[in-house]
Amino acid sequence: VSSSQINLSWTASTDNVGVAEYLIVRCEGVGCVNFTQFASSSAANFINNAGLNPSTSYSYRVRAQDAAGNLSGYSNIASATTLDSVISNVSFIPLIEGVTNVIGRNFTIFIFEQGAINPLAQFIAQPDPNGKLILPTTVLIQSGIYDIFTATPGYLKKKMPAVSLVSNAVINLPLLPAGDLNSDNVINSLDWSLMSPKWFSQDVAADINGDNIVNTIDFSLLNKNWSLTGD
Repeated sequence: VSSSQINLSWTASTDNVGVAEYLIVRCEGVGCVNFTQFASSSAANFINNAGLNPSTSYSYRVRAQDAAGNLSGYSNIASATTLDSVISNVSFIPLIEGVTNVIGRNFTIFIFEQGAINPLAQFIAQPDPNGKLILPTTVLIQSGIYDIFTATPGYLKKKMPAVSLVSNAVINLPLLPAGDLNSDNVINSLDWSLMSPKWFSQDVAADINGDNIVNTIDFSLLNKNWSLTGD
């Protein structure tokens, strides 16, 4: 299902005479009963119904017809609702290692079409008082399945594949591992070289857990994730 298409398939008939074609009837609306034929399929047990309205319910039935015009009974009803054309009121809940309060931190969200290498959309935001990142109204994407990447300074980037984005969705993002101080998406000696000169200081970048001092707690997070790479 997308905002404008519903793909249908059914179990092929095993009638000994053989199927010349399948006849598909459709009804629009919730709980509808007035089905009308809209398509036929020449012995293939699938069809893609395109050009539909967004946020609309459709119901379907199918029956087989042989070369002589004999018809089977109708199948059971199958129903689906097309997705919104442009999603709204979507929120993301970020999680970062070593910190429980994410308020005031900048996060970058990248939205990719599945398997794509270039983002379809991206935005930078700080969590609201409820700890949620709100999709800006300026980001216009259709309902669908997307890959989501999350990034914030000092942490590895993480991918969340095959996320269903629809209006009013609340997406729990994956935990971001701590320790990538130089933002090269790997935790190693380069990150330690940035942390060590800041020992016992209040350096914001090196203070991974946000307790206003760079110490063994911050190093323990970096050391725990040593050699990890982000997505």
